Amino acid sequence: MKFASSYSRFWASVIDSIIIAIPIYVPIFLVLGRIQHEPLLRYALFTYSTLLPLLFYIYFETCPLQATPGMRYMGIRIYTEDFQKLTRFRSLGRYLFACLITIVLQNVVNSVKITSLLQGFQNLFSAIFISILPVLSIFFSEKKQALYDMVAKVVVVEGEVVKEPISTN
Repeated sequence: MKFASSYSRFWASVIDSIIIAIPIYVPIFLVLGRIQHEPLLRYALFTYSTLLPLLFYIYFETCPLQATPGMRYMGIRIYTEDFQKLTRFRSLGRYLFACLITIVLQNVVNSVKITSLLQGFQNLFSAIFISILPVLSIFFSEKKQALYDMVAKVVVVEGEVVKEPISTN
């Protein structure tokens, strides 16, 4: 059994992001002109774009394949630290902690005062900083876990974990 590489996890994340982005952004672009004048529509789209990724990750991480479509393509699966299938509650906790980290880091980055010369790069810096920081631990942890994996006690491995039968001798 081998823990998933940062390369595999990165590309799985990219694939999943594309899959999630299409059903979120198509409706937004279809109603973009009306969204400013209709607060209920804005609220509905916000709720939809928040719940869709949540349900996506909970469903795929807890389904029998234990992998999102991107993870399946890259040949990796998600398990608890004792190599059991994730529960919906654990998957929810992992997702919410990842969101919490993102919100905190976004506030930290936005609170940094920068000169007007560098202000144009703030959004780019924010996106890179917020995306990279929580997963830096993958390079330093023994089990190649991101910060939110450690909190949820989850590991991502290559292939399927085969449980060895216990010998009775």
